[in-house]
Amino acid sequence: MELHKENLSDEVLKLYEETIKNLDSERLHVIMEKPRIGNATAQYIHDGKGNFKIYITPESYSDYIFSHELLHVYITANGILPILTSFDKNADETSKSLAILLNDIIQHKWIMNEQRRRNILGEKNFLNLSLLI
Repeated sequence: MELHKENLSDEVLKLYEETIKNLDSERLHVIMEKPRIGNATAQYIHDGKGNFKIYITPESYSDYIFSHELLHVYITANGILPILTSFDKNADETSKSLAILLNDIIQHKWIMNEQRRRNILGEKNFLNLSLLI
């Protein structure tokens, strides 16, 4: 199943176009199937070479969920937030875990604020759905 751009809201279509502006259209693939790793409803994957995949479980699709994953790609493609990509080889496991957690919190705080700013709503529905899973 493919994502059809004509079904996107104006706000999400604008975000999609902004995101791929700095990427070749070949570098972002949206795959309408359950993510292959874990139990997530949606997931983005960056291969470290500028290629991205967004997996979305079709039954759970919403503009809010898609825009969330798209904003992860947007952050990385545009270098908006420093993304943790490596560690000092001498770092202990606790330091690595804390750094990953902090990185995740910063990204998600920015993404949720950006969704609100762009009037892409659905946070309450997403949280309710997530709590049921």
